[in-house]
Amino acid sequence: VSSVEWSPPDLACKINGCAFLSSGLDYISAGDPGFFDSLTQMTISLWLRSDSLATGKSIVSKTNLDAATQNTFNVATDSSNSDEIRVYIASSLSDLSNYFTTSNFDLTANTLTHLAVVYDGSLSAGERVKVYKNGVRMAGSVTGTINTSLTSSSSNLKMGDTDRSINTGLLGRYDEFKIYNFALSDPERLIDFNAGSATSLGGVLGLQNAEGLGTNTQRAGYWKMDENTGTTNVYDYSGLERTMTMTNFNSSDWVPGKFGTSLNFDGSSKYLNRASVVLTSQNSISFTAWVKPDNTNTGTIYMQGTTGANFPYRAINYESGAIRFRSTNDAGTVQDAVDASTGTLTVGAWNFIAVVKGSTTIAYYVNGIKSTTTVANSGTYANEAHSSIGVLRRSSNTQYFDGVVDEIQLFSKSVNDLEAAYLLDRAGPVLWYKLDECSGPTINNSAPISSGGDAGLDGTATANTGNNVGTCGGTAGDMWADGATGKWNASLAFDGTDDYVETADNDQLDFDDAVDFTLEAWINRDSFANDHTVIAKKTDQSNSTDGYIIYIDGTTDDVNFVASQAGGSTNTHTINGLTTITSSGWYHIVVVWDDDQPAGTTIYVNGKEDKESTSGSQSAVAGMINTNTFRLGSESDGGNEFDGRIDNVKIYRYAMPTSLIKRLYNEGSAQRFGPAEGSP
Repeated sequence: VSSVEWSPPDLACKINGCAFLSSGLDYISAGDPGFFDSLTQMTISLWLRSDSLATGKSIVSKTNLDAATQNTFNVATDSSNSDEIRVYIASSLSDLSNYFTTSNFDLTANTLTHLAVVYDGSLSAGERVKVYKNGVRMAGSVTGTINTSLTSSSSNLKMGDTDRSINTGLLGRYDEFKIYNFALSDPERLIDFNAGSATSLGGVLGLQNAEGLGTNTQRAGYWKMDENTGTTNVYDYSGLERTMTMTNFNSSDWVPGKFGTSLNFDGSSKYLNRASVVLTSQNSISFTAWVKPDNTNTGTIYMQGTTGANFPYRAINYESGAIRFRSTNDAGTVQDAVDASTGTLTVGAWNFIAVVKGSTTIAYYVNGIKSTTTVANSGTYANEAHSSIGVLRRSSNTQYFDGVVDEIQLFSKSVNDLEAAYLLDRAGPVLWYKLDECSGPTINNSAPISSGGDAGLDGTATANTGNNVGTCGGTAGDMWADGATGKWNASLAFDGTDDYVETADNDQLDFDDAVDFTLEAWINRDSFANDHTVIAKKTDQSNSTDGYIIYIDGTTDDVNFVASQAGGSTNTHTINGLTTITSSGWYHIVVVWDDDQPAGTTIYVNGKEDKESTSGSQSAVAGMINTNTFRLGSESDGGNEFDGRIDNVKIYRYAMPTSLIKRLYNEGSAQRFGPAEGSP
């Protein structure tokens, strides 16, 4: 790196931060990578936001224009039209006469643009270089002949410059720069353009964590606490410049945070303050943070109110180990002195918390577990005048928080379950059994968690009556041997008699009232006469026991889902599928439970909605909490065992939107690059 500035996450970058080349001395060099020598295919991909346009300015190159004897390639603005792109592919170390020039690129200054160059020397001469703008191929023409392979030069690979002694680079912001040593196909290139997916998880990329927060993040404040120096200010990364002023902090109070650094609040005098409010919304608001309390003493994590007066105010409090939202409106009426969240924070450890206040409810999330309560909203909070972190500032300062707080975010909207899950761990599943171990009884939970540690919730495979768990290369009839070829890599085979995978009861696998969830699995049936249980935390298919179960009906051969709260048929909701699964082969099964949107509670088979009918009232099922074990391949206490293979089982604690079900079906992409089953 030469003189490059690093731009923080803002709308000038594409994904998180980026490199800012602001002067003629700025460039990034990777030296002379050997893999370019005689390379016959290559793809270059980057996001670019140029400060201004000029002709003949290099974007990425491996060339030495001074000596004109060490040339390999150069991607630059055209020598005549500054808004077009020219790609030089040298036929010899001294060649500068063979190139492709676009005719409709129309590069615009101060606009984020995705540029991709695909080189394939095996194609006909006119097709060897292709240039794409924002995923779309650009027209152009070839001058000379594009060579079939790259030269083996000693020049350096550079971004924003060449090896020439005077700067020849295009100034601006560069982000997500990649080079592949092969020619991406159109589907692969589009996935690269969309940050590894068919589409963004939601919203525009750019602001840190904006992906996954909907088309309008409505973020009102974001304090990362990553300054790691100073005793004056903590800066806002929302783009709204809502800086907080530090009070009574010392340099030694900067400590390791959940991500990067954070501040240690002492429980007696230290806090952050801003002399204006952050949230102007009256009811639909959301708060998220990572907190590590030192004890269970009452403390305020965030509040806004009026200094010198007891009201109005709104506060996120930590009380007796739990999170509680409190408020008093302009008229002095206590509005939301609601019960604390059901989840208890762990002292001395990082906990993710979210408080989401809507028009009639408040939802609490503690480490992904959601609880809700009903509130009555009236009055306004128009007279609030300041915002604080770590203290309750009313007629006097009280309730100082004791512990470390990191990644505080405020939103002028009620975030949904998907958005809350995204802020916790990028919307990953809480349980993910890849079933690729290929030996032994332990089934590992591969769900990503924000700590990077073990997610827990491992299962145990049990084989009974004449067969073993075994290994993938072992004896026919064993669970791993018969499951050696899965949908993705390996799978686990179940004999239809008494094989199963069991996981101990856990809160993450129970779903209280108003909690959404998604269940996913790949299945391959070996027989078609009996009911086959796929996933169960329930002891039967009836209305008399708590829990949930996915099974294939042995008579109709379609997917069925039953959710019930013990107490009779009125407390049970059943969904019947359409597709008959009467042949061997892999089927992708997804069940989505959307508690407050019955139309969204449905079954998907192979990426398409598959709901034929329903029975029972979904709203009457006030939670599916029980002490049953979670099982694959049988009901929780045995019975209706699965006959065939099961693979890639996942549980999400939110309702997966329809737009993302296809991504699940294709392993997270528009198209999976690999065979229909087995190892990629």
